[in-house]
Amino acid sequence: MLEKQNELIELQKKRDQEKQNKEDAVIQATLRLRNPRTRSSSSSPVTAASNSTVTTFMPIDKSSRKRGHSGRSRLVISALMDNAGFHRSSIDIFESTEDNRMDSSHFLAWIDRTASLLRKEFGIYTKIVLVIDNAPWHNRLTNDTMPPKRSWRKEHIIQWLNTHNIDVPVKAVKAELLDIAMKNLPEKRYETDEAAKKYNVDILR
Repeated sequence: MLEKQNELIELQKKRDQEKQNKEDAVIQATLRLRNPRTRSSSSSPVTAASNSTVTTFMPIDKSSRKRGHSGRSRLVISALMDNAGFHRSSIDIFESTEDNRMDSSHFLAWIDRTASLLRKEFGIYTKIVLVIDNAPWHNRLTNDTMPPKRSWRKEHIIQWLNTHNIDVPVKAVKAELLDIAMKNLPEKRYETDEAAKKYNVDILR
């Protein structure tokens, strides 16, 4: 009986290791796609200071073709990395489909979860900085700082101006109202930054 249990334990360990090896292979392939000159995670160009006061990470979100699917299916990987390599607890891998792909909502949920994990891991006294690029899903504005669109109806633009406490000339036409709005845009705030801020994690662009 004991021998059978040991066999099952060893089998489970083997399966776990195989799964980990596959994930590592996908991550390394993604890293090479991002930076062809990079042969291993230890040679990453990202600068990080891992000490008692500041820890810096760079989020990576890339898609990689899944073998055997004629290029139609892709794995999307989100992970943090610093000069020591990938931060394993931050890794998120999912299969991209028409209904499930990387977008602002998915990235925002990942940032929220990851910032929470980092704060628990490094404690309240460590300054944590995430360095991100300008991918579209990184830069979705908060609702209150989104500018009006030229496709909006005049009434919608007036509502935007009123919400932002901007005087509306009585006889102004739509073009004039848009011009007033564009000259009085609020300071940009990003949903990603706001999510990280809840855990006292800074975002650097």
